[in-house]
Amino acid sequence: MRILIWGAAGAVGSRVTREAVARGHQVTSVGRSGPVRGDAADPDDVARLSAGHDVVISATRPREGQEAELVAAAKGLLIGLRGSGVRLILVGGAASLIVPGTEVQLVDSPGFPVDLRPIALACNEQ
Repeated sequence: MRILIWGAAGAVGSRVTREAVARGHQVTSVGRSGPVRGDAADPDDVARLSAGHDVVISATRPREGQEAELVAAAKGLLIGLRGSGVRLILVGGAASLIVPGTEVQLVDSPGFPVDLRPIALACNEQ
C-alpha cells in the first residue's frame, strides 16, 4: 500500500511512519521541513502530493496558539482528496471521547488541563 503521511516528523507521525514502514508499506513523508514539503491546508498541494497513493494520514499538530491551522488542514485535505478515491485518516486526541458513566466529553470534564483545551477543541472541530 502507498501511504502519504502529513506531519511524519512529529511525535505521532513518526510512530505511524515507523509502523507503516515496518509493515512493508511504501511511505511518503510530508512535513514542514525535509525533502517533501507541502501545506495540508492547500487543496492543490494535497491533490498533487496524494496522487498515486492509497491512503493519506494526517498527524499534524499546529504550534501552540495556532490551533485553527488544524481545522484549516482538515478542510484542505478533504477538498484536495475529493473524488480521488484516496482514503483519509485524521489523527486526533482523546478529548472528544465521552467519560464513562457520564454524557460529558473529556475536554469538558472537571480537571481537564486548561492548557490543552485549545488543541482539544481544534481536534474536535477537525
